[in-house]
Amino acid sequence: MAMLLDPRARRELLKSLQRFFQEYKRSKTGMFGLILLVLFVIVSVAYPYIGKPEIVENWITNPQYFYGLYPDKAPPCWVSKITGKTYTTRQVIGGDQVKQAAVWGNATVIDVFTGKEAQVPTYNYTLEFTFKIDGDVPTREITVIFSRIFYNSSFIVANIEGYLGQVENLYKAFLDAFKNEQLAFQLTVQNFCPQQAAQLKTLEDVAWCMYEKDFQKAVQSYHEELEKARQEGKPFNKTLIDYLVQKGVITVKPFMVSKLYLYRPDGVVLEMVTPDHPYSILEIVGTNPTAYNASDYRLVFINGVFKRRVEVETPNGTVKMPLIGAAVWRLYNITVDVTKADLDLLPFAQNITAVAEGRRDVPVLKGEYRLVMGFYGVNVTAADFRVGMAVVTGSCYGVLGTDDKGRDLWQGILYGVRWALIIGVLTSLLSVLLGAVYGVLSGYYGGLRDEIMLRIAQIIYSLPVLPLLILLSYVIRPSIWTLILILVAFSWPGVAFVTRSMALQIKESVYVEAAKALGASDRRITLLYVFPQILPYLFASIALSVPGAILAEAGLSFLGLGDPYTLTWGKILYEAQGASAVINGLWWWVVPPGLAIALVGMTFVFIGNAIDAILNPKLKR
Repeated sequence: MAMLLDPRARRELLKSLQRFFQEYKRSKTGMFGLILLVLFVIVSVAYPYIGKPEIVENWITNPQYFYGLYPDKAPPCWVSKITGKTYTTRQVIGGDQVKQAAVWGNATVIDVFTGKEAQVPTYNYTLEFTFKIDGDVPTREITVIFSRIFYNSSFIVANIEGYLGQVENLYKAFLDAFKNEQLAFQLTVQNFCPQQAAQLKTLEDVAWCMYEKDFQKAVQSYHEELEKARQEGKPFNKTLIDYLVQKGVITVKPFMVSKLYLYRPDGVVLEMVTPDHPYSILEIVGTNPTAYNASDYRLVFINGVFKRRVEVETPNGTVKMPLIGAAVWRLYNITVDVTKADLDLLPFAQNITAVAEGRRDVPVLKGEYRLVMGFYGVNVTAADFRVGMAVVTGSCYGVLGTDDKGRDLWQGILYGVRWALIIGVLTSLLSVLLGAVYGVLSGYYGGLRDEIMLRIAQIIYSLPVLPLLILLSYVIRPSIWTLILILVAFSWPGVAFVTRSMALQIKESVYVEAAKALGASDRRITLLYVFPQILPYLFASIALSVPGAILAEAGLSFLGLGDPYTLTWGKILYEAQGASAVINGLWWWVVPPGLAIALVGMTFVFIGNAIDAILNPKLKR
């Protein structure tokens, strides 16, 4: 400290640093390594400003964040220049570009409690937007993100279908037995509603007669159970409507998806849902059928809505098929073989029937598409639908593509620079300093103390490091910081051996003997006479030890034994291996993190060799 406060000493130190840098600049590889290191430091520090932190924040803890917003397993867009295959680019359509319309109205319905007609409010909401397919490979998903979905609907209708089915079955049995329609009808009435026989004209009248009797019984039963609970002091939280739904005499109709059309550039309209064949919003969208309130709700069409299986009446009977298949059946009167058809390609193929029959080599119909969707509810007391934005994910993405969850690998590589530098530099610095102190003390003091310390270092050095690292990582399940400490614990003996041998030579020097004769303490001698002599070696060792630390962490993470909550390049490789990225040809998921590890390692090797050549006279040419 005194030396640093002395102006003359500071000038000498500055001149020494200048001479060192002038010497360093002569090494081209050293300068290249230094430039790379500066770039890595800038990237790691400036990532919050040059990157997308929200992607990293959701990378591990919330991978569902990427579903429908980014294409999964998508190559980088620039590969089209190499392969000649064009991809559909990602498009983000703002809420102001989505046409939205909401219409309130009235409908006349039968009140099941009074049997009279009643006026109830209706709500009809539609959204519409256009997007482009501009590549040979179509988009993977089309996603609508609602900034607001709220509705409250309780449209109560009589559950008459089951009663009508019973009546029709009995009537058919009597008709088959007696071959007389009038007799079959009379016998059916006598079995179900003999008291009202004179007023019943059709089978539906008979079913309604049965229903009304069961309805009244269910209402009476509700009030009896309610009164009994009150008398016994027990809670009875069911409402009359809930009770009647449970008994099966009424049904609460949900909000409906009444319209889902895809207008293609060739004029073909794929009508997946029509007003004549609406579907429950629960069946299509997956929301609560009577009341729903949410924001940032994602409606993913290709892998979500388009592939949702629904019942479709075909000439061969009622079958379950995806919505997109139902639309193709309505258009071409063919049943889609979902085991063979490429449902991602089906909406965008030039020849839809060929894809529906299982062909995979059908060209894509490029151009502008329009998607229209409508929601409809009866007896809606409140409703508010708003679209925040729509996203066409595309089939390629960014600089380095995406993984199997749609995560931007370029962002993962950029963010990983920070942890590569922290792990490499911190592990190297701590292990070299620990080894240097240990080796100097062992060599300087000598004797029995040196012998014991040497044997301890040799034992640690001879241990099989990788198996022990795997075992400790499995037992401890470390954070990134404990992982660094584990690496340090096994990395210092090599430095200790070298610094010990240097200390053994230095302590025999004349100036050390002179310092002892003048009464200098051991602490002063080691700090002022021994350590300055080994500093050149330590500087080079720190730089040269960084690649090994980075590779060790990457290896443990690749084996699944790293910090599960920290995004590192090793973590990316581990996830790639788990998804069989190499087997599936997802090279952009494997090669970039491997190259990044190699590049950082090469950076410190270049710097370390340049420093070693300057500070070690034997290496100078």
